[in-house]
Amino acid sequence: MEQKPHPLSDLSFFRFPETTMETAASIMILFFLLGLAVLLTVLVQRLIHERNALREHRNVFSRVSGESRMQNDVREALEQLVQLTRYKHGSDLIRDAEAYERAVHTKIAADPAADPGALAAIRRAFHLNVMNPDIQLVATRQLTQDLPIRLIAKDGDETLDIYCGLLEVNESYFLLDVPLQEDVRAFLAKRPETQMIFWREDLGETVFPIELGITGSGDLTFFRAEHVFRSEDASSRSDFRLTLDFPLTYRYMEREKLAKLKSKPDQDHGLRTGEGHLIDMSYGGAAFATKESLPLRGLAQLHFTIHDQPVHMMLEVISHAHMQDGRWRHHGQFRGMSQDIKNRVYNYLSREQAVRLREKEAFRKG
Repeated sequence: MEQKPHPLSDLSFFRFPETTMETAASIMILFFLLGLAVLLTVLVQRLIHERNALREHRNVFSRVSGESRMQNDVREALEQLVQLTRYKHGSDLIRDAEAYERAVHTKIAADPAADPGALAAIRRAFHLNVMNPDIQLVATRQLTQDLPIRLIAKDGDETLDIYCGLLEVNESYFLLDVPLQEDVRAFLAKRPETQMIFWREDLGETVFPIELGITGSGDLTFFRAEHVFRSEDASSRSDFRLTLDFPLTYRYMEREKLAKLKSKPDQDHGLRTGEGHLIDMSYGGAAFATKESLPLRGLAQLHFTIHDQPVHMMLEVISHAHMQDGRWRHHGQFRGMSQDIKNRVYNYLSREQAVRLREKEAFRKG
């Protein structure tokens, strides 16, 4: 009796067919069609989501702006703002923070004597302020009373870094709760052009270039400023800078000389050492002042202390500038920071900012 062959004795069944140009082309077309189908599905789902969101937004707008919810003067003010923009409907305008704030600014500038109450009612009704996470922060009108802010004023190499609050914010101007120290107020009166900084974890740092004025009389005076738009070249930075004055020592080497360290370890590679001061720091970098200028793109190893704890960090110098007191200011980005040092620096930055905001500190250096 003839024995049947074992099923696994012939594995030709598992052999892939020979690849031809037609087969390869078919496979490529199949993958292309699959990718196209996925892309179209994502686009359709996004379009449906955006249309649903727009429909819900307009429904909310209709409820808020209904006859029983909004006064006639408020509704008329909103229509006037719409006419100052490219939009045709109020529901579209209030979704665009930039366009809305520009329209308000134009309206108030054209008619300073107009009653701002209607504009304030629009802002309240639709939550057009910085507390609304769906609204982009573009102007100081979006800030609210009692929010903590920061002022940085400079007079030559002298810097005044103040943490204070907002006493009042309306559609025409805002008042600041500046500390009562005479030297602080005298500094701001001398240098009214300053930077106001608002920081929030999800927004980062937003900078507003403002000009302070003094209002009131006698012992009751306030610092006042007109509303402005954010500084485009310095806004929305994720790393706020904390003004400091820490003595430090540094070791510095130019970038082009770093490659020679392994090949000729005994050769003098131009290592520079010296002393200086750490003058500001953020989550991503720092600035320090030295007597001599250090070339760009090199690496500086900084040594200083935070609460009597030693800190060693590497900084790549990306810019420098000559200061009026003769020193050089070097700004750089952190490189190769250990997790332990990173935790120490980050904890210090977050806690120190909270303390300065709470205690409304005025930090002066220079």
